[in-house]
Amino acid sequence: MHTIQKNLLRRLVGRDDLTFARLTEGYTSDDNVVFHVKQLIQREFIKKREQRYVLTAAGLRESGKFDKATFEDREFKNIFIGFIVKHGESYLLREHLSTNGTFYKFPGAKPFLGEDMAVARVRLLQEEFEILNAIPYPETEYFGIHFKIQKTSRDKVLFDDALTLYKVDVSAFAEEDLQLKKHNRWFSKEEISMLSGKWPEIDFCIFDPNNAHYKEYSFINDYNLSE
Repeated sequence: MHTIQKNLLRRLVGRDDLTFARLTEGYTSDDNVVFHVKQLIQREFIKKREQRYVLTAAGLRESGKFDKATFEDREFKNIFIGFIVKHGESYLLREHLSTNGTFYKFPGAKPFLGEDMAVARVRLLQEEFEILNAIPYPETEYFGIHFKIQKTSRDKVLFDDALTLYKVDVSAFAEEDLQLKKHNRWFSKEEISMLSGKWPEIDFCIFDPNNAHYKEYSFINDYNLSE
């Protein structure tokens, strides 16, 4: 997006419902500002209402994709939901096979935009495994939040996430009634202690849970990159 268009969006974020003169103040015909306003309208980021311009929901979301001070395109932290699932003395981990070896993480994923977090937890948990004859589905208990940055060995940021963690105990169900998603497996604490390629939250939450409710950290993992 052109810098002028970003600035027009920023102005409407600061004060919605502007006249054309106020919206384009400081620009001249040399800046082709009419073209930029039309572009924003065509992309449904703004709309004209009674000779004034207002921001749309799509425009507000778009304005969150760049730095308001420098207009540089920026990516922002993602929100993830992760589950610390326990069955007896075993924990559920997701196993990833990649070109750079195997690594392990807690099961979970992102909530949808606009999705209630409670609804997301139920949906994501059901996507991790199906429990035969489970009514109601097991409840989740908030454990903590981790802010984690994953970098490549060349110091390039791959992911920058806020991981909200929830405990789930399914010990009341028979293991054969737990139909696991592909690549999810049960591991004992001893097996987990010997795994290489674990994401840091696994050791924090399983082996030092009292000090793992809030964490900030970065780690190196080349994921499945072949470069």
